[in-house]
Amino acid sequence: AAAELLLCERPAGVRPGTLAGCGTCRSCLQMAAGTSPDFLWITPPAGKRFIPVGAIKEESAKHEEGERTGAGAALDRFLSLTSYGGRGRVVGIDPAGSLVEAAANALLKMLEEPSPGTTFFLVADSGRGVLPTIRSRCQILRLHPVKAPALAAWLSRYLALPDPRARFLAEFSGGAPGTAVRLAAPEAFSALAAAAGILAGKWNERPVEAAEQLRAWAEGAKKGKAKEDARMRLRLALELLLYAWEPGNILADVPELSGLASKRPTMAAQGAAWRGAVLCALRDLDANVYLPLVTTTLFLRFSGQARTLKVS
Repeated sequence: AAAELLLCERPAGVRPGTLAGCGTCRSCLQMAAGTSPDFLWITPPAGKRFIPVGAIKEESAKHEEGERTGAGAALDRFLSLTSYGGRGRVVGIDPAGSLVEAAANALLKMLEEPSPGTTFFLVADSGRGVLPTIRSRCQILRLHPVKAPALAAWLSRYLALPDPRARFLAEFSGGAPGTAVRLAAPEAFSALAAAAGILAGKWNERPVEAAEQLRAWAEGAKKGKAKEDARMRLRLALELLLYAWEPGNILADVPELSGLASKRPTMAAQGAAWRGAVLCALRDLDANVYLPLVTTTLFLRFSGQARTLKVS
């Protein structure tokens, strides 16, 4: 939205106080279609965690086949071109902390001598992963979580979501609109509902079978699914489980997820053990433990068949 506003060819037609362009000029229409020649959004390649140096330097991109990002052009090539609409150019890097060291160093040189009329947006959930030399050349804008009622109202209005689902996504996303929008997509929400169905199953009777089902869900049906993507999906499922145990959650009001609403610990000791099992699984994911081992250990702990449990 900020990029659209900066590149809008009719800024006089923008309503005061809004973060968006006029919506009707050539630039705004190109932004809506994802074809703006003055806008480059750089993210990690599909299935990868890091942004390669080829996304920043064209010379390196020639040696990284399939590693192109954004509109397919390396950043230095993009910045060498004249602004098509005459209102400058906008570059987004998300997340900025995912730049490999060589890419971050190449970006630093561009920030030290920026091209005229170019605005950079470096998105990060924290500043820890961004080089201090890069942070020192940026103006930091801190975006705080949106309160759940306001975010739910926005989701209901702009995405036409049912009220219970909008309220759930607003709470589950932690007030992050981007996360809520991604989870609201039909495919993503269907996947979340499938995970809820597995997690609502009979752990005590068939823990190994439940573990295999959750692992298969995380890895997806597609052959060659990226391992990192599988770990992210499994993390999402575990976070859903923790949410289901929070007092006052609204899972029972969301038909697709209501089966998980009744899967709650019945005693305090059981609740502590179950939460401990999930925290251990999250820790194992961060430690890159073999995925089948993560899910199997998780459900064995749930069923009480894994007797040793230590949460650090």
